[in-house]
Amino acid sequence: MIIILFLYLILFVCSVFFYIMYRGDLSLYLMLLVFATPIVMFISLMLTRRKVRLSLHCRKEAVSHGSQCPVILKIENRSMLAVSGISVFIKYQNLIDGKEQKIRLNLPLHFKNTEEICLKLSSDFCGRIVASIEKARIYDLLRLFSLRIKCKNQKVSFCIYPKLYPLLPQISHYSNPLSESDRYSKHRTGEDPSEIFGLHEYVPGDRMSRIHWKASVKEDKLIVKDFSLPLGNNIGIFICTGSTDTSLNGFDRIMSVASSLSLHLSDNEVTHTIFWKNEKSECSHLVTDSESYKQFLALSLSSGLSKKPAISAYGDYLKDLGIGQANAFSHAIIICQDIPADIALILSEGDFMQKQTFIITDGVCGDITAVPENAQIISLRDKEISVLSDMII
Repeated sequence: MIIILFLYLILFVCSVFFYIMYRGDLSLYLMLLVFATPIVMFISLMLTRRKVRLSLHCRKEAVSHGSQCPVILKIENRSMLAVSGISVFIKYQNLIDGKEQKIRLNLPLHFKNTEEICLKLSSDFCGRIVASIEKARIYDLLRLFSLRIKCKNQKVSFCIYPKLYPLLPQISHYSNPLSESDRYSKHRTGEDPSEIFGLHEYVPGDRMSRIHWKASVKEDKLIVKDFSLPLGNNIGIFICTGSTDTSLNGFDRIMSVASSLSLHLSDNEVTHTIFWKNEKSECSHLVTDSESYKQFLALSLSSGLSKKPAISAYGDYLKDLGIGQANAFSHAIIICQDIPADIALILSEGDFMQKQTFIITDGVCGDITAVPENAQIISLRDKEISVLSDMII
């Protein structure tokens, strides 16, 4: 635009010299035309700007890992004048690391017309992607002037879910006297006599104490009661991430493991609680089904990493448990990028639990001493699916 202004000044000076050197109406009209042109351009630009609208729209709330999300930039020109150029700056970032990337678009716009530009945004890592219109400017036909445009719907966001592993770990339903539940499985039998799952005809091996005598008399054959399986909240998953000792790639792998385990548990009607820390607070979420699982992903992917050490998600939980501020779990699953120096001490503080499983996504187990009998340490280095599928949750 500076070059165009410079050329216009040269043209204006030439028109003035032409008026001085040559007498007649033509030189006067030419000088007035050159002089009036920028005034007309500026007035028309002012009028056109009031009729131009920009907005962002996101067609999806979430996409799978490695996919692109379509974000629509809508530009509407309701004036009778065409626009020679609109310059739009769009920035987007992953909230996990906060690093910004920018896109610049330059395009013309016809009069009484609406343009929709589809931007395919993506990220190499899971997290919430926030895109916004940083600024937009409109130019006159000769590009002598530009004015800023106010935008509506300047910000949109969507989640990129973690990569999911097709896990098939064996699920062991722990008995926990501290965990009570009024929810029962609709697909599997259990040992809770307070709720009857169903009835079936007696087969050798069934307990005589479970015979339903009234139904047996009515059916004139032995009928046995199937007890229900309570869906107790006996498993706690601790996502251990921190800004100082967790890379963005490490966070992506940790979330993949946690999400895969949580989805497998929810598909098998196993209620569990997930704990994590973000840059602002300590968070926990109860997962009972696929809907609450999606809510967990939306919450955990929408903030940056905690500034505290990664293992504090589990260490602080154990401290709170010691003063009666937390619930006890039969099985604690701790997921971290690498082994912290005080892992043996932390696991020993959780010795009262039935089982502790410490999962390392990138590091190796090494020689760790003084690990309690109820604890196991698993390294997933280059073999996530095979190791996790062999787990007993």
